[in-house]
Amino acid sequence: MNDKFDMKENNELTNNTETETSPSEVNETAQPAEPSVEYRYTWNQDESKKAEEKKKRSETRRLRIFATVMSLLTVLSVSAMIMMLAYGGAPKIPAEGNQISNVSSESADNTSFPSYNAFLTNGGDNLSLQEIAEKMDKSTVTVYCTGAESPFGGRSISFGSGFVISENGYVVTNHHVIDEAESIKVIFYDDSEYEATLVGGDSLYDIAVLKIEGDNFIPAVLGSSDELVVGDMVVAIGTPYSLDLAGTHTFGFISATDRQVAVTSGSSVIKTMTMLQTDATLNSGNSGGPLVNMKGQVIGINTMKLVADYEGIGFAIPMSSAIDIINQLIEKGTVTDPNDSVTASPYLGVQVSNVTEEEAQLYNVPMGALVTYIETSGSAYKAGMRRNDIITKFDGVKVESVDDLVNELGKHKVGDTVNVEVFRNEETVTITFKLDPRSE
Repeated sequence: MNDKFDMKENNELTNNTETETSPSEVNETAQPAEPSVEYRYTWNQDESKKAEEKKKRSETRRLRIFATVMSLLTVLSVSAMIMMLAYGGAPKIPAEGNQISNVSSESADNTSFPSYNAFLTNGGDNLSLQEIAEKMDKSTVTVYCTGAESPFGGRSISFGSGFVISENGYVVTNHHVIDEAESIKVIFYDDSEYEATLVGGDSLYDIAVLKIEGDNFIPAVLGSSDELVVGDMVVAIGTPYSLDLAGTHTFGFISATDRQVAVTSGSSVIKTMTMLQTDATLNSGNSGGPLVNMKGQVIGINTMKLVADYEGIGFAIPMSSAIDIINQLIEKGTVTDPNDSVTASPYLGVQVSNVTEEEAQLYNVPMGALVTYIETSGSAYKAGMRRNDIITKFDGVKVESVDDLVNELGKHKVGDTVNVEVFRNEETVTITFKLDPRSE
């Protein structure tokens, strides 16, 4: 049975993202078809006059409210302009030495980085918890992100954790930690700070690599997660909840070495990840930090806690599968050779709603899944599917509801070629295309 971790609230069958780096812009407007219903009322003359007077009073009241709101907005706009002129721009969150620079969520553009090949170390002697803390605190960092400037000044901030993997300043963290950031700062536990550049990141594997300038950093030793067994002791390190808690160590055990975790969005599975499970405490801010074995080697990248209602169930990306992704991000800025540690779910790139039996009879159309929105970058759109199509068959199986469509889609995998029948303008059209991979 798969564990489920709900990362986003969404009930769509589309490859949506939040404000964190939209993959594409869509020109079409998603508006579900609404049945046309005509209402008729019969009023006597007195009631009509009363209604007219009431309408006039209501319109006058609305005009007064509108005028008040517009006056208030004008005052706020003028005040904001005065502040921008006085301070040379909109107010910003103080961040000493933190120059704002655009950061791509996938890879840095037109930037050359020194070559480096991360590798795993086998063997080694066990250390005490105190020795692990002394060793890892020199290599583990807080990843501090500054977001886009709001219209009225100020910037959003967020943070996670990470760890140095090379003397010349490559830093590994989770992709979701730096997603949507406009600037990134790496803060060591001795309070030294460095501007960071995004080398590359991948949302599917949830791994990102940063680069800070310098040559004398102390890298963490990366160990093989393949040697782990249930019951092995581990230490999780990071910055939970607050910058004041940077360098928090929690101790626990490996609970499972190959847990299949279904990452969901609403009721849809976005992807399935092979993860390490641990009871070492993980909280918000631990994401991207190291999970360390008793030899002081990083054997996992802390990524998620199951849900807020449960304790002692945390997950980390195994280092043995992450190492290949890390090296691809350093070399190419992107992942060009996927591995099987993450399986993306197939998606159609559409939002749909039910055509009920009553609606089908009323409008003389078949029951099915009405396409209310379609992503123009997806294979379904490119093959000819359009908004207001009614999906009636999916790869030969009759579809009479959204649930039917979801069930049939779940039986396929990314790259499968499918034939989808849609009802359009009193005709049945067959559309053939390959299923796209779904990302967050």
